[in-house]
Amino acid sequence: MRTVLKCTLGVAFMVAVTTPAFAVNTSSREYKDAYACGLEAVKGGETTTAGVATSCVGNSHDPSSTEMKGFGDAIRDSKKSQSSSATKCTFAYGVYEANGSRSDGFAEGPTKIHTLRNVAHMVSSRSITLYDASNKPIPSELANSWFARKGNDFVVSPLALKTCSKKQLGKDAYGG
Repeated sequence: MRTVLKCTLGVAFMVAVTTPAFAVNTSSREYKDAYACGLEAVKGGETTTAGVATSCVGNSHDPSSTEMKGFGDAIRDSKKSQSSSATKCTFAYGVYEANGSRSDGFAEGPTKIHTLRNVAHMVSSRSITLYDASNKPIPSELANSWFARKGNDFVVSPLALKTCSKKQLGKDAYGG
């Protein structure tokens, strides 16, 4: 009887030690809901797991380990996608407010700029908002990486020359 009992306890102990206590079923509904909410919270500006948990769960209950894993994975994945999108050139067009002056060709109102080189030529004297193909504003951190100072002027940066297409770059402002 003692031998059987020792063997059973040994197997139970082995199973308990080899099965991680923090294993989470990432295909569960709870995880998927937490992950989706976490992505929304990160888009809203949350950067920590605690901030995401507060945003998603609030004071309704203490988040489970599955929910916390979903929140953490959402933060990790959004950081990965942000760093990979930093290397892509998403520029589609820029918009500035023309004031009807000679430099604007006497145009007034919102005016589109279709190339990065033209944006670089005009950015020192205008406030220009850049947009991607989905008509969403491009974050200034990314847009700033596409331009460099050369004396008192702005030029297209080496990063933009590597990552942007010829169509996005366009000819320089002087026709070259």
